[in-house]
Amino acid sequence: MHDTLLQALRPYFPLHRTRLHLMVQLLCAMLTLGTVRLPRLAGYLESSGHTEAHRYRRLQRFFAGLDLDLKWLVTFVMATLPEGKHWLILDRTNWKWGKTDLNILMVAVLVGPLAIPLLWEVLPHGGSSSQKDRQTLLERLFGIVPFQRFVGVIADREFIGQCWFGWLRKQGLKVCIRLKKDSLVDGLGKFKGFRAGSLFATVSSGEYRIWYRKIRIYGVLLRLVATRTAKGDLLLIATDLAGRDALPIYALRWKIECLFEQFKSHGFDLETTRMTDPDKLGRLLILVSLAYLWCVRMGGLLEAQTPTAVKNHGRKALSTFQRGFSHLKVVLFAGLRGVLETLLDILHTLLPLRPPEIPVMDRPKLSLQRPVSTS
Repeated sequence: MHDTLLQALRPYFPLHRTRLHLMVQLLCAMLTLGTVRLPRLAGYLESSGHTEAHRYRRLQRFFAGLDLDLKWLVTFVMATLPEGKHWLILDRTNWKWGKTDLNILMVAVLVGPLAIPLLWEVLPHGGSSSQKDRQTLLERLFGIVPFQRFVGVIADREFIGQCWFGWLRKQGLKVCIRLKKDSLVDGLGKFKGFRAGSLFATVSSGEYRIWYRKIRIYGVLLRLVATRTAKGDLLLIATDLAGRDALPIYALRWKIECLFEQFKSHGFDLETTRMTDPDKLGRLLILVSLAYLWCVRMGGLLEAQTPTAVKNHGRKALSTFQRGFSHLKVVLFAGLRGVLETLLDILHTLLPLRPPEIPVMDRPKLSLQRPVSTS
């Protein structure tokens, strides 16, 4: 059974048998303990008379010297996706350990109600990413997976800029990206350099408007859609989708925020890691991503057998991730005896995820916004 499991993983992760076995043990320990802290994980590993200190040093050597290629994870994830094109979500998460900024720029693929991590870059600084950072990250992705597999990019206000928008257009990727209120737009006849927010100053909460024609946004002709949130914030979306599709698609951006929460406080406590070296942190993220993927696969299987209860507010009592995570904890809690057989069963569940469910909210009715006459 052990050999069967290794054979199942080896096509994606061509590691030495000993290291692959240790990687499987680490995944089990993360799922059982809900942490990435090496001292705690070390106490859970199988050992032949070795002390816990020896196991801890073994884990340190594993993360210091292991050649774990992100390309393997991308190939693994893409092999589980259903046929067709998928949206990419781009976002960034950061925290501090002491005085060190840990800043991760990540691209995830949207599959049904889930954001699945694909590729990331540990930025060497705190704060926002640059246009070059984003372009380099997606160029790495498209060096592994053809860009034709993807519809486009969903992103928040950080991910704007003329070079960036122009590059996405050259790749043939659609955009559904939020703008800042002071983003400059052009193509309004004799008027140039208008601030996007000023075009929709009269939009009220819950109202949806679209500018009556395409305008130039960061050098690219796009539609501009606007609404105002319940808190009164103006929400501006630049897109080349049909206007009524822009807001439901953009709403799916929240899925990567859920992914970050599940990596951190709602799952594996990633922020408690003491790793600050970008290479070591990157290897840890690969393992966390695999553990996350197994959780959502198991959660999806359980939901197919018995639908998750829905609370009065209309949301599920447990997310797909939490349901799978809780179940795997119970399965693995007794220890590592029989764990390889259990993981083999989980591997056999790696059938394609459910097809994308784009309309998570009703498509809104849009009214055309035209220039206000000053005469």
